[in-house]
Amino acid sequence: MPISREEEYFVKITKIVLEIFPKYLRKLFIDKWDQKYPNNKWQSNIASGNFLFNKIPNTAKNGRNRVYAINMQSGKESDWDTTTLVYAMLYSQLNLIPSCRPDGQRSAPLLISEEIDIIRKIRNEFFAHFVPF
Repeated sequence: MPISREEEYFVKITKIVLEIFPKYLRKLFIDKWDQKYPNNKWQSNIASGNFLFNKIPNTAKNGRNRVYAINMQSGKESDWDTTTLVYAMLYSQLNLIPSCRPDGQRSAPLLISEEIDIIRKIRNEFFAHFVPF
């Protein structure tokens, strides 16, 4: 049985949010990291992970964020889920994502941070933390 257009669009947005978006977000993280720390380029290893961990204040002290800390300390960004990746980008002091304008104040062209925030919200609301009706 052929799928409907709506189902096709759902499959496409799912692929974008769960596969393509994290891939490019990881690339953005590494590119910006290497720009800020040219003498300590991201190596996807424990040394990079520990350096990142030390840039984020109070991560290990906050019980909820300890999971992020453990994942980040591995330095293997390819193993990080999107939540850990976004957490690292927001709090790594790399100025990767400037704070977003409130939803009602957004207008084209959107800042990169606003585009990331929108996709993050879609991922969280519809895929990661979906509550059925």
